Amino acid sequence: MIVRFILSLIVGGLLFSAHAEERRVALLIGNQDYPASVGRLTNTHADVSRMADALQAVGFEVTRALDVDDDAMEAALQTFENHITSLQAGGDEVIAFFYYSGHGASMNVDGSMQNFLIPAKENIPNAGALERKGVKVNSLLRGFSYINARAFFVLLDACRNEMSTSFTKSASKGATRVEQRRGMWVAFATSPGATTPDDGLFSTVIAEEIRKPGQRASVSLMDAMTRVASLRSFAGQPIMAPGLLPNDVCFAGCALTEDERDWQRFAALNSAEGYRTYLAFNPNGVHVAEARRRLDDLTPRPTTRQTVSAPDYSDAVWNQISDRDWAELSSKELLVLTLEQVTIQSLLEAADADDGRALRLAGMSHDEGIQVEQNPEKAINYYNQACAVGEASGCSIMGYLHQYAQIVEQDYSIAMDYYQQACDGGYASACGYIGYMYLKGHGVPQDNEQAHEYYKLSCDMSSSWGCYNLGSLYERGIGVSEDFTRANEFFEIACAADRWQACGSLGNNLYLGRGIKKDIERGTELLQKGCADGDDWDCARLDEYKLPRE
Repeated sequence: MIVRFILSLIVGGLLFSAHAEERRVALLIGNQDYPASVGRLTNTHADVSRMADALQAVGFEVTRALDVDDDAMEAALQTFENHITSLQAGGDEVIAFFYYSGHGASMNVDGSMQNFLIPAKENIPNAGALERKGVKVNSLLRGFSYINARAFFVLLDACRNEMSTSFTKSASKGATRVEQRRGMWVAFATSPGATTPDDGLFSTVIAEEIRKPGQRASVSLMDAMTRVASLRSFAGQPIMAPGLLPNDVCFAGCALTEDERDWQRFAALNSAEGYRTYLAFNPNGVHVAEARRRLDDLTPRPTTRQTVSAPDYSDAVWNQISDRDWAELSSKELLVLTLEQVTIQSLLEAADADDGRALRLAGMSHDEGIQVEQNPEKAINYYNQACAVGEASGCSIMGYLHQYAQIVEQDYSIAMDYYQQACDGGYASACGYIGYMYLKGHGVPQDNEQAHEYYKLSCDMSSSWGCYNLGSLYERGIGVSEDFTRANEFFEIACAADRWQACGSLGNNLYLGRGIKKDIERGTELLQKGCADGDDWDCARLDEYKLPRE
């Protein structure tokens, strides 16, 4: 323990000296003193206190403003912006954080929906009063973006369901989407047109996530949004506009503490022995209470009542499908294999019990309408919940849906955040998807070297798709020097895993003797196999070399 303490001091000192010029500032507004026409709230001051404790714990200078009317709210915002500008003028880099807890609404203004934060103590009898006295969120964000902070976090815990004001048909208690801004991470506590309970859930989850060390700020907030989504109805899901942030911005430090590393390692086992080992190594660790709770849940208890039969799913069912299949097969293929062993009802019961793999497959069943009525909204809920409980493939699917505008709107930045979460969770294919995003410049600056790094990571994690793409980079000299010998090494690995694209590329190089000893017979066989599997490129090579397709 003494060694760990000394190391933490050394690491802490290095981190402090490396970022001595970084200043972290936060403004937290909590409004609950509203007239009866708007509706009083009860928990916003507690929200602010909870957020302040968490932000101060990770190095933020916090300013609180409680029950501010329109003039006082404007003054607090102006003072906050001036303070940031002053710090920047002195040569500091600023990480800024704005949190609002109180009433909010949206309204059609000149043909477009606008979001408003409602000051305390103000009577808002109609839409005109909302436009005059409410704080326009778009104007707020525009002002923050002019400051050009290194990173700016804006979290709006608004749209409370106690709000009783009736404006007009053009206004509603809810937030509409806002424009994404580079360097600014924006989130609303609830969906467009929806309200959210005054229960402190949003602030509680955010405060917990930003205290966790060893992960990027955008990942911390994405984890928080996923957790909130899992605890809200579909209509009340949080919405985000996560602008691209620097990778080295972490709330509680980018380096994992020994305690956090142990927790990730042993909690991933989800076994009684794993939790006992964590408690033995970290008797005063930050996850002790959670480890004891989970250990207690896993400890059998005697009962005099008749035991209810468990649903027909278990590790034994999943073990019928190899780890390689889980990594390589599509969700639809996995669903078909699973439904050969269990009923759809058993699978859905498993999903309701938060079995991550079952949640992923339940999402696919509703996505495709396989043995259930097709329901895209339920599919999204299942995928998101799979991600929330640590099934990294669920995060990867959410990334894919946002990348290719399947069910949800296309948003490369959100896709990247989900892919990163999946990649960090050990899902090899997601690391490869990040490589593709860098290769194409989707949601991130185009960067061939980063593409190479993520494809290599994917391949090192045994993804045949990652190995194939890594080989393609070497074959074409993208992000690395052209090297047919290395390309063939990766094609060989991927081909051995039945990645037919890799077999075709390897076959072509064998036929030509390019970077490998010429082998016309094997090269022809591999090209013929690729062509038979439907690869037009392989068929074209056979035609070009005047070889039979079979």
